[in-house]
Amino acid sequence: DRHALMKKIVEAYSIQLYVDGLFNADPHAGNLMVSISDDGTARPVLLDFGMVVTLPEEQRIGYAKLVHSLSQLTTSGVSEAIAQVGYENSQSQIRPERDMEFFAHLMRDTGDRKSQRRSQKAFRQRRMEQRKQDKEEDGSSQGRFFKQFPESLIFLFRVLGLIRGLCTSL
Repeated sequence: DRHALMKKIVEAYSIQLYVDGLFNADPHAGNLMVSISDDGTARPVLLDFGMVVTLPEEQRIGYAKLVHSLSQLTTSGVSEAIAQVGYENSQSQIRPERDMEFFAHLMRDTGDRKSQRRSQKAFRQRRMEQRKQDKEEDGSSQGRFFKQFPESLIFLFRVLGLIRGLCTSL
């Protein structure tokens, strides 16, 4: 059962990221093996921990709060969580709902390749419309740019992207 196997992999990475604060930042298919028990149950085996990231406790808690706040759709919770991990962009203070949209898109449920492309295209279109609206409302054409971006977030993006790819391909 591929779905059950991927659920176990996602759970294992969730524990690494949000509970342990120590995670393998290279979860591609070559670093996974499947062990089949005598009763036919598949169990993922995570290999090659050569690229490991250790999160400071405050960031680990911040990322856990981010996931929780996204599940509750609370903009204020997302704002607090991303500040705790050290992320800020030029619009975080004036348009915090856009940070929530961005991280909700990043951590969305995974579907097949076609639905992933549709989701990505719709998100980009929504962002272009927002930029156009910003320009019409206040003449602002500067867009969004990073003010603070923690190194750990790069690895989190990497892990989410690779796991999303595994989910899509299985």
